[in-house]
Amino acid sequence: MSGSLSPSAAALGAATVAAMNTTVMNDLSPDGINWAAVKGSAVIDQYGKIIVYAQRYNLNVRLCYFVISNDSGVTWSDNTGIIGGEGFLTRGAMVYDSARDCFHGLVMGIPSVGGVIYRRYAITRDGSNNITSIARVVGVSVVLDDAAGNNSNSLEFPTIIMPDTNTVLAAWT
Repeated sequence: MSGSLSPSAAALGAATVAAMNTTVMNDLSPDGINWAAVKGSAVIDQYGKIIVYAQRYNLNVRLCYFVISNDSGVTWSDNTGIIGGEGFLTRGAMVYDSARDCFHGLVMGIPSVGGVIYRRYAITRDGSNNITSIARVVGVSVVLDDAAGNNSNSLEFPTIIMPDTNTVLAAWT
């Protein structure tokens, strides 16, 4: 056996690295980015825009925000569509719905006030399809598992996927 692989192994190109230098990303909580999400923490929409749902530490007042890149990760900005972030949440997972151009979210509330919550988020775009803001759709919030009565109920690992254009599947442990 020779010292080379047949067929030849694929080689990776040079990596491009950019700092996600925003107010939120420079102040992440211990659960700052949910890397355990099924498709990872970053969601890419139909226009190639990258969105991350992150948790800011903010002096132990943990708030969740969207962080957006409209240029393939070269620059990043904090979302302006939800002023002050979303409180009382520990982590979340998002899936992009290209048919409706929105996000479906599965978020975990802190046990004393939340549980597992489904939310929908609307996207506002400019003429170049850049995301200018993401806002929670008022009236679309469903508690799927209420942990409020049991502070020891450790609801974890939100997962949300769209197996087809009309189905949203949510799971958690």
